[in-house]
Amino acid sequence: GHTEIVAALIAAGAKVNQASDNGSTPLSIACLHGHTEIATALIAAGAEVNHRAGHGVTPLYIACQEGHTVTAAALLAAGAALNQAAEDGATPLFAACTHGHTETAAALLAAGAKVNQATDDGTMPLYIACYNGHTEIASALITAGAILIEADDEGYTPLYIACFNGHTELATALIAAGAHLNQATKHEGTTPLFIACQNGHTETAAALLA
Repeated sequence: GHTEIVAALIAAGAKVNQASDNGSTPLSIACLHGHTEIATALIAAGAEVNHRAGHGVTPLYIACQEGHTVTAAALLAAGAALNQAAEDGATPLFAACTHGHTETAAALLAAGAKVNQATDDGTMPLYIACYNGHTEIASALITAGAILIEADDEGYTPLYIACFNGHTELATALIAAGAHLNQATKHEGTTPLFIACQNGHTETAAALLA
């Protein structure tokens, strides 16, 4: 990040909100790369902190997707909308959970992010954390009040998807927190144990039977 050059351009009258063809502004790209000092300078010069770039992603969403916790904090301090979702309904918290950025997710939860805000297809942050095997994030979400038995549009719960992918530690944590062991999917009627067995996850199946 060339902070001094950016400052000079701003001083010369550069348009801080002029977007590229895909809708990205200078603030969007600064947040993508975690250039907090530049982002702060752009905001001070009038950059739109909640500008929606391609697919409706905001600077905060972008920062959280990349795990730039300090940048995200600066955006929140400047009034960024904590729960503003992209076009598919994914929030900054969802983005952090998807990519396994534990520190960023924790900061968003501490700021009051909605732990159960779902995407357009009914997927919640806990589900996506479980899908990708992010145990520490899942634990933080559960502590913050994530709904354990909520299913997506296919009827897949966090426990089901953890078992589908063989994430045994996660499955054990979900059961300990109160997940429904025998909750079946909507269309196939398959349970977490069924899918663990189908996919050959021996350790996960053993944990379900313990």
